[in-house]
Amino acid sequence: MRSIGLFALLLGCSSSVVSGQTPVIDATKDFVKSTESEYDHEVTLTDQLTFHWNDVVGNTVELRLIHKAASLDEAPSWIGIGFYDGAASADANLSDGVDGVIGIVDGSSVMKYSSVLSTSVAATDRQTLIDSSIKRHNSDDGSVTTVLSFEKLLEEADVEEVRLVKMGENSFVWAVGLAGDPALDQHQSVGFIKLDLDKVRAKTETGGGGDSGDAVTDGDDTNISPVVVGACSSGFTSPDGVAYERKVPITKLLTFHWRLSDNKLEGALQYSGSAWLAFGVSMDGKLIGADAIVGLPSDSSVKKYELVDNDEGSILDPSPTSLFSGTISSESGETVLAFEAAVGSGDTHIIDKSGLNTFLYAEGASAEFGFPQHRGTFRVDLDTCDDDVQAAARSHMGAFAAHGVIATLAWGIASPFAVTVAWFRTLVPSSWIYIHVFSNVISFFFTLIAVIVAISAMSVQTQASHFSDPHHWVGLLLLVAVTFQVMNGFLRPPVEKRNDPYAASHYDVDSGFLKFPKSPREVWYWSHRFTGVTMIGMGIFQIQSGLDMFAWNYNVESIAPWFWGYVGLFAFCLISLKFWIMFEEYKARRGMEAMHVDHRSNAGSSQGMSHADSELVPVQFDMS
Repeated sequence: MRSIGLFALLLGCSSSVVSGQTPVIDATKDFVKSTESEYDHEVTLTDQLTFHWNDVVGNTVELRLIHKAASLDEAPSWIGIGFYDGAASADANLSDGVDGVIGIVDGSSVMKYSSVLSTSVAATDRQTLIDSSIKRHNSDDGSVTTVLSFEKLLEEADVEEVRLVKMGENSFVWAVGLAGDPALDQHQSVGFIKLDLDKVRAKTETGGGGDSGDAVTDGDDTNISPVVVGACSSGFTSPDGVAYERKVPITKLLTFHWRLSDNKLEGALQYSGSAWLAFGVSMDGKLIGADAIVGLPSDSSVKKYELVDNDEGSILDPSPTSLFSGTISSESGETVLAFEAAVGSGDTHIIDKSGLNTFLYAEGASAEFGFPQHRGTFRVDLDTCDDDVQAAARSHMGAFAAHGVIATLAWGIASPFAVTVAWFRTLVPSSWIYIHVFSNVISFFFTLIAVIVAISAMSVQTQASHFSDPHHWVGLLLLVAVTFQVMNGFLRPPVEKRNDPYAASHYDVDSGFLKFPKSPREVWYWSHRFTGVTMIGMGIFQIQSGLDMFAWNYNVESIAPWFWGYVGLFAFCLISLKFWIMFEEYKARRGMEAMHVDHRSNAGSSQGMSHADSELVPVQFDMS
């Protein structure tokens, strides 16, 4: 077993670890967005070393150390990191124990060590590591990157293990080995990290970053909230009768409306559904220090809060601030949080009439207060709007309206008509197949055109979001399915030949309620029919979801109820026609049976016998 000197160094036995000279990094304050696509956050430890981690998922956390050396001569032979109880500082007393991992480049092995049970350091399998690796990458420019990655469980029941916690400060100690020397009792750098995983998560989810202000960008602007431009026409009136002048869509279901007077902002959050809503204002885009109101439809109450920071993270603190006054209403499937706030200019008011303001929002999962399903920040200049935004929206509106009309022709008329003709083919026995094929081909071309129009209109939007909604994916699946259906239609196998044309056919699609296919023709028939019926169902969903999406995006009344009325009427007509055909066939069978019985009765009487005497009815020939 290797002689372990690393943790002897970390325990203070090395002269290179001197009080006041060992760096202590506060990752909770100094973190930025990770440059690694697989990780959320990072902090710089030295000019060559960075520490990366992900937000906690379940009860695990993923961490990574990355060392970048200019050449192989500077690349370390190992990298190690440990976790211990107590505050992270250069004067930390680590004699109570350290758990750690060391990635050894030679052999690509990650070893687990512990000094918890004794003053010596020993290899152990007691740590709750899930996955770990050490890798080295050589670049064309001669630089060398060494990466130590591992995943660890949090707060396990093993009291002997040094545990990482989700909420609260964690203390780390790290070390980088010498280049070309695998001895673990020598290192080229060492330091400490303190990190509160939950505080970092809370900061990023509310649009903030580390106190360095570089959570998302490297610019000088410490407020990273996205800037939006209001449309010059709102078209929305609150239940209290306030007609708003401008609006900004925030999420798919949430829109911010407002109008300005000399010293007052009248605003509203309009939500499609029933949920609690929150709106706040921040000076710097961060959650801490913001004033907010929360509207609860469950009891029609609006409460004022100030968001403060304590040892457990950000919380809502009841506030007597007079910044907001508001009402909450929920009716007809819509929730509206309406409010008023004072506005001004300069530094005398929080909300600025002219200039960018940073607002916070949240929407709940239900009418009862709980964890929000969506929350975030945005910046907007209340005094300006862009007619081009409205014009662009209207131009896109025309494109999406055309998309909807074409798609409706395909899946509201052509495809249902193709299925209907096939279902009632006995009414047009000689021409139904031509009508069926023509309708399917028309549906294919209309679907293709509708998809092209939608993608083109989405691409010219300022914030294109291709395939971000189930409607987008179902549309793509329909295009693939109708293409397959049309091609499969032309690949229909021929009708199989029968040796005895008078024998009962084993291929009779109309006989029996459930019949398993026995030939290629039958397999094709059932697959063709199943695909067709499935596409009709997908088409109905697609039209309904498209109408609702169009109504929400452009603030118009949805005609989805009219579409469902059309679907109901179409289905009623089909069922009525089917029953009429069944009734006519029934009458025809009864008539044929009656004629057959009368014919047999008359023939038997002429020969002095009846049906009761014999089932044989003599055939009479007229010889004249």
